[in-house]
Amino acid sequence: MHFADRSRVIEPGTPYIASASEAYRFASEGTVYNGVHISDAFLRRTAAELGYRMPSGPVLFDQQDERIARYGPLRRLLREVSPTLMDDRVRGAMRTALNRRLATVVLDTFPVRDRGDDVPTASRIRDAIAFIEEHARDRPSVPAIAAAAGLSERGLQQVFARTLGVTPNGFLRDHRLDEVRRELLRGESPNSVLEVARTWRFTNPSRFAVAYRARFGEDPSATLRASTSQRPDGRSSWRIRRAVDYIEAHLDGACSVADIAAAAGLRPRRLQQLFREERGTTPSAFLRELRDRRRRGGWPERRS
Repeated sequence: MHFADRSRVIEPGTPYIASASEAYRFASEGTVYNGVHISDAFLRRTAAELGYRMPSGPVLFDQQDERIARYGPLRRLLREVSPTLMDDRVRGAMRTALNRRLATVVLDTFPVRDRGDDVPTASRIRDAIAFIEEHARDRPSVPAIAAAAGLSERGLQQVFARTLGVTPNGFLRDHRLDEVRRELLRGESPNSVLEVARTWRFTNPSRFAVAYRARFGEDPSATLRASTSQRPDGRSSWRIRRAVDYIEAHLDGACSVADIAAAAGLRPRRLQQLFREERGTTPSAFLRELRDRRRRGGWPERRS
């Protein structure tokens, strides 16, 4: 994307915001460009309803903070509402409500410039997430998280619900479960799942096991077994090896993330997260890399 004073390369899957107050042009090759346009007047009305102060001049945005972008609030919402958003039959009050949800997430997660000393809500969410990640082992209370973010308890609950689709306590629990999984995958405590769980303040083994299965689709003991039976390079669990095998077998045909996830026995979101943890990339990027290598002659034909 080319602006008057800068150019920006946009990575697939990473939402980028451009203000209607700035002229820009874009070039796209080998990708699909999807754009959502929200009018200045509608943004201002939504901001007024939320109690946000807006600049009197052009509405200019900064990009999402990396902490917020990591949880993909806008991507998550777009995945959820895309079928309805693209349906021309959705009009009137329903369309307005849908547009308002989009405008709310934009205002919550992309800082608006030129608001004087006002602290953008995006910065408050960032501070809340940073506090949770730093103090997760201590299971901080909602009042403590709210205070760290400079929000009331009610304000914290509201902004988490509409932006991340979860309560602060739910976000904290999920983060602690993610940390447990990371430790199990590293195999640093091979003799005891409960040892790792207790480190992250899960004191009820049965409740922990239920929550873990609900989030990751497998028992924590299965995760630990996978980590202790990794291949020699020490990077991939058996589920990711299964995903890689599927990708390699389908280089010449259709190969969606949903298909890869099904082959690995994972939900698509967990596949994305686990692939990043173990291989430092995404399934789609790995597929593109292999196909590029095939075109360059650096990848052998797969034999049946």
